[in-house]
Amino acid sequence: MGSSTSDVLSSSSRKELLSWLSTLNQENSHLDAQEIRAPETGTWILWDEAFQKWYKSRSLPEQSVLLCVGEPGVGKTIVT
Repeated sequence: MGSSTSDVLSSSSRKELLSWLSTLNQENSHLDAQEIRAPETGTWILWDEAFQKWYKSRSLPEQSVLLCVGEPGVGKTIVT
């Protein structure tokens, strides 16, 4: 699907960016979420018409952002 943030930023720049965004340990949060994630969770979004339109319209993948906004605990980490 293109370059991810971790592909574009150096390890130290990525850690600096993440610590600026939040004081939470993002890596541990991600690992915890991966452990409880059910297989195929969130794959529906790949076939959603709005996602497909966004994905196909990107001219430069590294400049494209898909932002999931919502209150804490509503399921942004583990999209169901």
